[in-house]
Amino acid sequence: MNSINLNTKMNLIPALAGYVAAALRKLRMVGINISSSLDVWMWMLGLTGIFNALHVLLSLATSLVILKATIRKIPSIACNIWLSQHLA
Repeated sequence: MNSINLNTKMNLIPALAGYVAAALRKLRMVGINISSSLDVWMWMLGLTGIFNALHVLLSLATSLVILKATIRKIPSIACNIWLSQHLA
């Protein structure tokens, strides 16, 4: 296993060195080969982006289900909702 000196490029933000080191250990645990601290950052940003995209889709789906059920139960509140035409 290659040893990566994360402190050389992290001198400006020393608090992040521990976070990056922890992320490096986790990425290696799941079998992702990391060869530089840039790779750690790229994987962290990529995986965070994937999580955020999935989170947006699940949040929108959940809120649309709740909105649809609410409009069915109380149709009078749908008067001013522009989306009510598509949900009814």
